[in-house]
Amino acid sequence: TRNKHVSVIRKVLKHASDSGILKSLPAFPAIGQDANPRSWFDRNEYRKLRQTAQSFAKQGYVGHAFVKGKSVRRLVYSDEFFDFLIFSVNVFVRISDIKLLQNKHIKLIKSGDNVGLGIRPPESKTIDRTSISMRAAVPVYERLLDRHKKLGLGGPDDYVFYPEYKNRSYALNVIRRLFDHLLHKTNLKTDANGIARTLYSLRHSALMFRFLFGGNVDLRALAHNALTSVAMLEKFYLAHVKSEMKIKELQRFVWEK
Repeated sequence: TRNKHVSVIRKVLKHASDSGILKSLPAFPAIGQDANPRSWFDRNEYRKLRQTAQSFAKQGYVGHAFVKGKSVRRLVYSDEFFDFLIFSVNVFVRISDIKLLQNKHIKLIKSGDNVGLGIRPPESKTIDRTSISMRAAVPVYERLLDRHKKLGLGGPDDYVFYPEYKNRSYALNVIRRLFDHLLHKTNLKTDANGIARTLYSLRHSALMFRFLFGGNVDLRALAHNALTSVAMLEKFYLAHVKSEMKIKELQRFVWEK
């Protein structure tokens, strides 16, 4: 918030300087910012989350959201929420972008034996370019399209998730309530360090999985595909990486002959 205020003041004074009202710009304070990276799910935690969501969807499980011990909302799990969970960990765009995704923003990309979804989010937070998904996102998207077309949806302008909700803030709130309830049921509300998990932990997990299990991943390529920068990857998304997680790569030698 302080950075935003200083930015506005700087722009006003720069305009005054450009207009000749000020002879020079004053010095501006450097405002530090603490990095508070969100938590992520390791492979076992993600497997537990995924399997529980799938089980709930098959059962048509009905849960309840509670506030101060009182049930305030009925929650119904479905294949749509399960697909959202899998999709979010196999693409590299932000949750805020996923909620606005329409079918026209996605196309199938093939390169030899490799296949993925080319996703170009509308009104992305920072960068306007295409992000390529993991292969696992392709069947998820195909299931979604098939399901929606049977309901008379699935057109280019229809939303990818919960297209029946035109109010996208409401659609995201539906997903968030289901996810919070799922975290409660799986005892994954916080990580081992007490850091709370949110929907955005899914994106952090996607990037951590690529870094940890994708071999010698090029950080610049990963950042480019995640529509962010290497600096942001290191400061926030990969902040939980420990040396022992990459011991194989750290101890690897390639001797010249």
